[in-house]
Amino acid sequence: MLFNTHEITSCIVVETISKKDSETIERLLNRLTFNIAGSRIFNKKYLTKCPINSVIVKIQNPSTYMVLYPFFSSHISLPVKPGEHVWAFFPSGVGKNDIGYWMSRRATDYFIEDPNFTHNARSSYRVYNNSLVTKDKENDKGVYYSVKGNGVADYESLLINTEGNSSHVFESIQRTYKKPSDLLLQGSNNTQLVFTNGNEKETGTIIMSAGRGKTDATALEKISSNIGLEESNKASKLSKIGKDNENEGNLDVLNDKAILLLSENPFYINESLPEEAEDHQKFSEEMSCFFAKADQIRMEARDSIFMNTEYFDIQSEKIVLGSGEQPYIRYDEFKTLIEAIIDDLDGLRRQINTFCTTQTAAISAAGGAPGGYVGLSSGYATLTGQTVTPYSPDLKSKVSPVQSQKIFGE
Repeated sequence: MLFNTHEITSCIVVETISKKDSETIERLLNRLTFNIAGSRIFNKKYLTKCPINSVIVKIQNPSTYMVLYPFFSSHISLPVKPGEHVWAFFPSGVGKNDIGYWMSRRATDYFIEDPNFTHNARSSYRVYNNSLVTKDKENDKGVYYSVKGNGVADYESLLINTEGNSSHVFESIQRTYKKPSDLLLQGSNNTQLVFTNGNEKETGTIIMSAGRGKTDATALEKISSNIGLEESNKASKLSKIGKDNENEGNLDVLNDKAILLLSENPFYINESLPEEAEDHQKFSEEMSCFFAKADQIRMEARDSIFMNTEYFDIQSEKIVLGSGEQPYIRYDEFKTLIEAIIDDLDGLRRQINTFCTTQTAAISAAGGAPGGYVGLSSGYATLTGQTVTPYSPDLKSKVSPVQSQKIFGE
């Protein structure tokens, strides 16, 4: 047997396979088969037919590489990056003609485990372990934040010169904590899905978030590894560099970049809000809730969007409907303006009526209109009759019906 007969063993990932185009496969073969002295993929026949999310690994003792299929079907595709360690399963034991299956990234110590990138090799450092046990105050960044590793000649190259890590973003990510009864799913770059609840019955809650730890209240300090790759300062208690944060990764409804929350009663979350939180930022008691918060929220429907509710509240400095070319008007100010115009028109009516009445009386006092002015006298009389009755009450009664019965605002 080429390897030991154990069915499950730990392996170092030297490459991930996320593309199956011929150029990518050719690059992998050239780098891992021909350009590295003494190395080869002993089961390279699987390289062209393996599924997406397969990996190329190095078993810790031998010097050969091998292709591993993912243990889970494509319905569940777990993250892993070159340089990380995985558990590999071999149904019949490890042998030259066998194909193995990688099950999951290998978990390690609290001060090393990181959702963004876990460098398992750090746990093998003698100084690291001594510091952990004896609480030595040694301040050695080369130990606690190193990317050197045993078992691979150039461990650093796995982080910066591989196909898999060419698309990976190394960054400081907060660790997300959960209750024993919770289900937590998270990606490598600050995305989380938590199935949780409050401390009472009927508080089941699903929280989808992206971008936690955006303020000092819930963030862990950033630090760089010895080759300049950003990560979270997980080992501050050992290295004495920086400090820990007991609220690291906690849900921050006010400041996390994007949140989607579905709950049968999220009132318990109010306890985690800061004291300065306003009432409209809090959750109502004993009411189920669908809550979304982000810098921008867009809803686009190819057909229609239907909303049915007893009360629809919008709080915004500006609301745009349609093209936004024309502003809507405030009804109270519109009503005041229209009534003022009606009053002005009625005042003009009174002035015309007074003028016509006066002229008609003057003509009458003069013994009637002479010859050519008979028509003028008749016109004054007619206009006097037309302007004698106030019409403002009739017009004002037509203003109120124009107001909306359902849409209210500023």
